[in-house]
Amino acid sequence: MAQKVTQQFVENGFGYLNAKNLEAFFALYAENLSNPSLKNMGLTPDKGGFKKFVGGFYESFSGAKFTPQTILCQDDRAMFRWIFSGKHTGIFNGVKPTEKSVEIDCFTSFRMGSDGKIVEQHELGDMLSLLKQIGALP
Repeated sequence: MAQKVTQQFVENGFGYLNAKNLEAFFALYAENLSNPSLKNMGLTPDKGGFKKFVGGFYESFSGAKFTPQTILCQDDRAMFRWIFSGKHTGIFNGVKPTEKSVEIDCFTSFRMGSDGKIVEQHELGDMLSLLKQIGALP
């Protein structure tokens, strides 16, 4: 897949997230999605686990915003750094709402299948910083 197409795909995904159009966002993903990073968070490493992961951020943080910073693409693969921000207004990881604003750095990489949908994805977010910002850790 051409680099320009892959980059546009990433930018569309962020647009859907920020518009809270989760139906369009998850349509970018293949039904057989593999996301091994989710196991570290106690979720299944599939599309269902990914939906729970993303949904949890909308439930826990009002004004959730996903801002792309750097997007690197090559053929059917992309890696990008992005910033998550929001206000802690719902229970997150067992922590009651604090009304604190948060901002963390995150990285994602993915591989697209021949049908143009994401088939493999890996996540890395600064959860330690997030837990500190909401007062869960010193």
